[in-house]
Amino acid sequence: MTGSGAVIENNQIAENRATSSTFGGGGMLVHNTTAARISGNSILNNSVAATGLGGGIYLLATGDLTSLIDNTVSGNAAWAGGGIFVDGAITGTDIIQNLIVNNPLTA
Repeated sequence: MTGSGAVIENNQIAENRATSSTFGGGGMLVHNTTAARISGNSILNNSVAATGLGGGIYLLATGDLTSLIDNTVSGNAAWAGGGIFVDGAITGTDIIQNLIVNNPLTA
């Protein structure tokens, strides 16, 4: 997801695999965005290639008013950031009341 004002709500994002180890985000790559809202989702059992980052969610240079609220992030796997990997400036990004459990590292 890139741009401004995107909304992803009440979805199940499961069993995906990012095959590029350049970025990652097996379930979701959020890049260079502002005012995005990601809420009420189940992000489950996603993975990335060998040295990939962010099995469930990869936040890359997100900006003001980006929110992750009330999501379940579980069973995702990555070399780093099994559940969520945060990279770059994320000023103004809120991560509130999420359940982030059982996201193993593959290193």
